[in-house]
Amino acid sequence: MVFGFKSFRKKPVQEVSKSKKDEVNSAIAHTENTVKELSKRQTELEARIKKCLEEAKTKASANDKVGALAALRKKKLFEEEINRISSSIIALESQNITLESAHMQHMAINALSTGLSAHKKIQETMNVNKIDVLMDELEEQREAQAEIYDAMTQGVPQTLEFEDELNELMAEEEKEKEVKDVEADLKSIERMLDKLSTPDAKNRPSLEKETG
Repeated sequence: MVFGFKSFRKKPVQEVSKSKKDEVNSAIAHTENTVKELSKRQTELEARIKKCLEEAKTKASANDKVGALAALRKKKLFEEEINRISSSIIALESQNITLESAHMQHMAINALSTGLSAHKKIQETMNVNKIDVLMDELEEQREAQAEIYDAMTQGVPQTLEFEDELNELMAEEEKEKEVKDVEADLKSIERMLDKLSTPDAKNRPSLEKETG
């Protein structure tokens, strides 16, 4: 495979202008601020849900079935709103990750382009027979870079992917708790045995007389 030097005359990507960089940074900052506001709203709703639950319990204790049901309905609405907010937060954070990755990838590709331009000057002084080998290696680098880009821009993993890991962590925690409970029981039994093996203070004189 023989490549001409004309393929090096244009960079595959253009330099990112300052205005474009500012635009990207502004978009990221705006998304982060939105996530903060949504998280704040989420906290407020959680407090309201707690209040509704307490209200429902109070109404139920007072045999106010209508009032208790109304409080539970309100609680349900707040829970649905929290779910929507959670989905929005995930989407926004995913967008920010993708945007940052794309920006970094653009910079990486631009740096690679600059490196290739530098290679051009070196290659002009090289033996023509070595060009094919060099270009094949550069092509492999570009393909590897494209694979990295694809991996970096994949979607946010689904929650199901973490269930096995979460279950494993919960199982380990439960096992540790059981071990601690057993150790506590053993210590309690040891203390009881110590008390049984030691004569009571009140009985000591009589025991001494009997033995004397």
